[in-house]
Amino acid sequence: MAIVDIDFFKKINDTFGHQYGDEVLKDFAQKIKSVVRKSDIVVRYGGEEFLIFMPNTSKEEGLIVLLKIKEAIKKSKFNYTFSGGIADEGETLAEMIKIADNRLYEAKNKGRNKIIFK
Repeated sequence: MAIVDIDFFKKINDTFGHQYGDEVLKDFAQKIKSVVRKSDIVVRYGGEEFLIFMPNTSKEEGLIVLLKIKEAIKKSKFNYTFSGGIADEGETLAEMIKIADNRLYEAKNKGRNKIIFK
């Protein structure tokens, strides 16, 4: 399970407009979809947050997926980064989401453009 969030998305919208921001969101979703497996599920979780469900995937394997997304974004015509939190612990889906979300906030608090999985 991973939660990813575009860094400084509000600033993107405020600087370039909401239509531009929508294009960045579409680009981010496309980059995620281009990397994940067919068995993975990607859902928009909030404004600029996405959940990536990766069944039978360790945190370390999830990290590889998110690093591939970072590489795909480098080829984008848009200039943006994202932060992410990864979890494979938890007895329930809600617990796993909470752990991944806490790690996402840790990544944001440590300067953004980071992925936290431990």
